[in-house]
Amino acid sequence: MLVFDSVQALKTVDGDTKLLGNLLRLFVEEHEQLLSAVRESIAANDAEQVMFSAHRLKGALRTLGANRASDFAERLELRGRERQLDNVQSCFDSLENETRQFVRTIADFSE
Repeated sequence: MLVFDSVQALKTVDGDTKLLGNLLRLFVEEHEQLLSAVRESIAANDAEQVMFSAHRLKGALRTLGANRASDFAERLELRGRERQLDNVQSCFDSLENETRQFVRTIADFSE
């Protein structure tokens, strides 16, 4: 699975490369805030907020073609929904790593 599936991302925006570039720039600017929301929810052991913050991040990642990262966000969302937050830190670490790799990958595309 690709870090950045540009074909999928372009389909999401009907092939509008300018729009995709704008969305990618916005994500680069906001990804730390999105990750922090998930991190803080986990630290607070707040299952409902883990679910919501992971869902929000998952949607952004999936829309932009970051399927590997979005899969980890989905796992966290499900754990939050199930109120099973034991051992979610490793999943968050993987989400954070994949998201940062995605941001590095899209840096050229979003300029």
